[in-house]
Amino acid sequence: MTHSVDELAAVQDQLRAAQEVITALQRRVTRDAQRRDPTSLPAERAIASLENTVEQRTRELARSEAHYRALFDHSPNLAFIIDDLGIIVSANATARARLEGELVESPFIELFAETARDAIEQLLLDAKGDANELEMVGGHVVDVNIAAVPGFGHTQVILRDVSARVELGRELQHARRLAAIGHLAAGIAHEINNPLAVLRLGLSELPTLDADARAELMDDLASHADRIAEVV
Repeated sequence: MTHSVDELAAVQDQLRAAQEVITALQRRVTRDAQRRDPTSLPAERAIASLENTVEQRTRELARSEAHYRALFDHSPNLAFIIDDLGIIVSANATARARLEGELVESPFIELFAETARDAIEQLLLDAKGDANELEMVGGHVVDVNIAAVPGFGHTQVILRDVSARVELGRELQHARRLAAIGHLAAGIAHEINNPLAVLRLGLSELPTLDADARAELMDDLASHADRIAEVV
């Protein structure tokens, strides 16, 4: 899209130069006509040729502008033209459809949540750059690309909605945390089950032992109980 804007600016510069040449030649024709100098005829032919060129360039410019407008309006991304004060000059059809309220003539920065406004302000100040995963008012998360529009003193801003990607990333992180908790729980269960099995076996043997053997077994069972306590 920036390339199309460069082409438009170049064509407009050519048209301005051609108009200046035509004006100069028309003055010469006027002087020649006043003097009734026949040498004015070549100048008239030159003017006619330039007028044809200007007409052709004007048609080309109109086609280029229409092409640029089609690209701008039908982009799947939100696109804006911002002036040097940070005010929205133009918003494409995608932006108008997805965002609420009147966009044109409103401050661009107000589309963003407070946490993202410093980054947007710096990008607008630099009139170029990128920023990823900035939150807009309303909860959308976007990647931002800003570039100067040559010859117009404006800035072109493209917002790519990455809300689905960000949400997927959050869900993946949550799933990883749950998996880690599951592994930890499994490890703890394993560390508890081993001494717990010893406790169960020892308790089942207690009634069959004499006093001395019972005391020795109780000491052993107490050590396994302490191990369980340490794990928990």
